[in-house]
Amino acid sequence: MFFDTLAFLLLMIAIFTIWLFPKKRWVHILWLALSLTTAIFQGRVDVMGIPFFILLGLLFYFGEKSTKRPLQIISYLGFVVCLVLYYLYRPLPFFHPLPIFDQVRFSGDSSPYSLTFHFDLSFTAAIILSILGWGHPTGRPRPFFKTVTICLALCVGTLLLTGMGVGYVRFDPKLPKELMPWAFHNFFLTCVAEETIFRRCFQYKLVSILSFSKIGNVLALVLAALIFGLAHYKGGAVYMALAGIAGLFYGYAYQQTKRLEAPILVHFSLNLIHFIFFSYPALQH
Repeated sequence: MFFDTLAFLLLMIAIFTIWLFPKKRWVHILWLALSLTTAIFQGRVDVMGIPFFILLGLLFYFGEKSTKRPLQIISYLGFVVCLVLYYLYRPLPFFHPLPIFDQVRFSGDSSPYSLTFHFDLSFTAAIILSILGWGHPTGRPRPFFKTVTICLALCVGTLLLTGMGVGYVRFDPKLPKELMPWAFHNFFLTCVAEETIFRRCFQYKLVSILSFSKIGNVLALVLAALIFGLAHYKGGAVYMALAGIAGLFYGYAYQQTKRLEAPILVHFSLNLIHFIFFSYPALQH
């Protein structure tokens, strides 16, 4: 199993280097190249996946860094279109996810759950982080841990109580043997990737676009949360609604602290509490 997940472990190291050494882009590139090469060797990514990553990287780079407004707009729109197509048709033909376990029931009345490691979304997020960095460069941050704690408490209370109220989950404490691979996947391949894309990429960009409005920050938060909810369309209407509400808390944590680590911690902590203490992924209907 260690060898099978080597590309993902190398990608995790690459993400850590981006966090620890934000200015040393050559270090990021080295570890990203090593993880991608390993993913190709292991069959997680076909050679045709390389131009896809190059295209995404270039579109995002010019969308963020170009001084020519038309090129910036076209590049960013192209990047968004690629991401939308990715979410609609994932996995793309040149990406091959790694199955970890299949159709596991954590409780007798819960829906079966399968865990699959996807390399492509996390690699895309790492490219974004290497270009942008982790922090929000404008605004005065609020105290980090206080904000994270408050957002998490409100998020857990709102989401899980609502989930119980609509019959989506029930209180169901457990400690499954699948916890460790689930936690690795959920933190690095889900929370880091999704928060990078929806908060550091989309919400940050929307703040800039809507800066003309006095409530631009609020609109950016709501729109990013709405997009986040829609991206979970495969889970059904209730799941989309819950994800959209969760996105409001994640976005608020990011907006207040100006650090991506805040929504990542809130997101992962909520998912961990859900996994251990409630029906996971949901009650079967």
